[in-house]
Amino acid sequence: MKKRRIWLGFLMTVVLVPAVLTVAVFVSANRPPPSLVLGPIVKIETGAIQGAAVDDIAVYRGIPFAAAPLGDLRWRAPQPLESWTGVLRVAHFKPSCMQPALRIPGLETGPISEDCLYLNVWAPRTRPQEKRPVMVYLHGGGGMVGSASSRLYWGDELARRGVITVNLSYRVGILGWLAHPELTREASYGASGNYAVLDMIAGLRWVQRNIAAFGGDPSNVTLFGQSAGAFNASRLMTSPLAEGLFHKVIGQSGGDFHPTGTSGGNVALAEAERSGVEFATNLGAVSIEELRKMPADKILQAPLPKSQTRLPVIDGYVAIADNQALYKQGKQAKIPILVGYNEREGEALLDPMAPPPPATAAEVLAIIEESYGEYTPRMLEMYPVRTEAEALESFARLIGEQAINWNTATWARLHAATGESNVYFYYFRKRPPFGPFRRVGAAHGTELPYVFGAIPKWMRVFTQWPWKARQDLELTRQIPTYWTNFAKTGNPNGRGLPEWPSYKTSEQALHFAEDGTAAGELPHQAEHAHMDRYFDSLRRNDEAQRLAPPDPSSQNGAHVQAVARGREF
Repeated sequence: MKKRRIWLGFLMTVVLVPAVLTVAVFVSANRPPPSLVLGPIVKIETGAIQGAAVDDIAVYRGIPFAAAPLGDLRWRAPQPLESWTGVLRVAHFKPSCMQPALRIPGLETGPISEDCLYLNVWAPRTRPQEKRPVMVYLHGGGGMVGSASSRLYWGDELARRGVITVNLSYRVGILGWLAHPELTREASYGASGNYAVLDMIAGLRWVQRNIAAFGGDPSNVTLFGQSAGAFNASRLMTSPLAEGLFHKVIGQSGGDFHPTGTSGGNVALAEAERSGVEFATNLGAVSIEELRKMPADKILQAPLPKSQTRLPVIDGYVAIADNQALYKQGKQAKIPILVGYNEREGEALLDPMAPPPPATAAEVLAIIEESYGEYTPRMLEMYPVRTEAEALESFARLIGEQAINWNTATWARLHAATGESNVYFYYFRKRPPFGPFRRVGAAHGTELPYVFGAIPKWMRVFTQWPWKARQDLELTRQIPTYWTNFAKTGNPNGRGLPEWPSYKTSEQALHFAEDGTAAGELPHQAEHAHMDRYFDSLRRNDEAQRLAPPDPSSQNGAHVQAVARGREF
């Protein structure tokens, strides 16, 4: 049990700390808060709004897209807004959703509140009559933290490339994911949990109804996200509630393909409801009514139940089945996708802000043996633990593979096979120019400053030698151009960019590397294949559990039972 908790804790660290101090340096250096100049008035379905003007971009900060989920609306699907009279000023960001404080410069949450269902829009001010492509961003944070208003995610640089950028808030943590039998009974759709995903869907529906007022084209919407944002984007592609709400997807370092019932995977509604009852009991509440009367900060400080409370629940409504099974059956949206991951996804574990990793090679070996059972020998060939330094390196690489790399690669592979649309795959290998990951390389989230154009212009003078800094500056041009080209046409290629081959026809990835950007082979194919075998065994074991519980005394019986209880990772 202790080893499993350690293992899961490190997975959470990888997902919850997307860029840490590297992002802080990039963002704080490049994004001083602008002075406020009022922008144009826009009429949307609920009334008139007025944002701010920042150079050639109109910014609308804190537009409400659903009623505040307060009081009786806590743990309910997002409800419609009432209209207002006059002009609503939307020049300042609204509070982020309730969560623990995230004290990473550039990723700050700022004030927090349950009244948090707002979105932000960046739109070019020139030729507003044009119908421009729309990009809707889902932030990361493991489903537990994050903010649509974090400075790193500002959409001005993307908007300058001719798209409308929307950053969407959604409830996180226990307020976004709680399932409970009472909540299931009171919901018209007969399920509970997944309020975070329902918020995303409500925001996407708002975009369909309103984005034309900003010059956006509701028939050309690209959903993009990183980490938990990518995870949820892959799930939204199979949700019947999201059908037709977006037309392309960009997924950065994430995907929802772990077997249901295992750590990192979805959870069945009945199990999620049991977790909800446990949570309420721990707080001394005998009913949902009592929980709704409790202050949000008290709920936030309560210990979470053992089962998952940050992942989609298989409820037959929002999430209808295991995601990998749906993709294998071709039941996902048949739309183009662009996905990829970073070379050193697990290196967030080595950051001083993260919990300490296992101290010895023996501890790492014990965790691997307990987690992977009969698949351990091959795992140890790929992730050796013969010395202390080697074990720490292997532990970080293995967590990155299981938490991020395999999920992302599986998304690309399955969609290429059954999605009837084009797939583009990238492999980000660029070492940050400064910050704590300068030594270790392209860790989780280090691509984000390039995507959002947050690399400071002065780095040519103050960081590295100029001829090494040029690749960082070039990536700041290339990556957002690839992203916005894809949003416009479904193909990231364009004039002045290295050719990005289709994954479906070439089985290649585009490498963003130290020595330039070029097509190359798909990374980590042997690791992905062995992880496939491991996860397939968990699925077979789960099926065996449903048909006939195994004999605990049989070979690997205890391993099978642990899998069925969702305690394996």
